Amino acid sequence: MSLEFLSMAGDTRLFCFDMEWLGDLTKDLHHTRIHSIAAVHCATRKEFSVVVNPAVAAAQLRAYHTYEGCRKVTRYWLKRNQAVSLGVAFAKLVAFVQECMPQPVHVIPLAPNAPRPAIFIAHGCFRADLPVLKSALQRCNVAF
Repeated sequence: MSLEFLSMAGDTRLFCFDMEWLGDLTKDLHHTRIHSIAAVHCATRKEFSVVVNPAVAAAQLRAYHTYEGCRKVTRYWLKRNQAVSLGVAFAKLVAFVQECMPQPVHVIPLAPNAPRPAIFIAHGCFRADLPVLKSALQRCNVAF
C-alpha cells in the first residue's frame, strides 16, 4: 500500500512507523536496543524522526553485529545526531501524534463517542517493531 493511497483515505489517525535497533530478535528480545524512531502522518505527510541513545556501554555497542549495508551505531554518531533517552523519544513521538490529530489521543476509548486512538502501520510490526518497542519501554518503565 502506498502513502499516496493512505493520504487519500483522509483518516487523520493513520501513521506509518519504523524503528531501527541493535540486536537479534531470534536470540534475545530483551537485549535489543532501539537507536532510531521515525513516523509519517499519512494525511498531512508530516514527518517525525529521533535518534535514541541505546543506553549501553561503548564496548557493548561495538559488539553488536552490523549487517552489510546497515549503519554502524557509534558513540560519535549518537552524539552527532543528538540522541535522547527512549523515554524522551517516546514522549516526543506522542507529542507529534497529538499535534497531527484533530482530537486528543487516548490509548483505549472510554466511551462509545470518545476519541478513537491513533493507528500505527509498520512493516513487520507484530513480528519485530512491536515486541522490540514493548520490551524497551518496559526496561525504562514507560507505559505503552
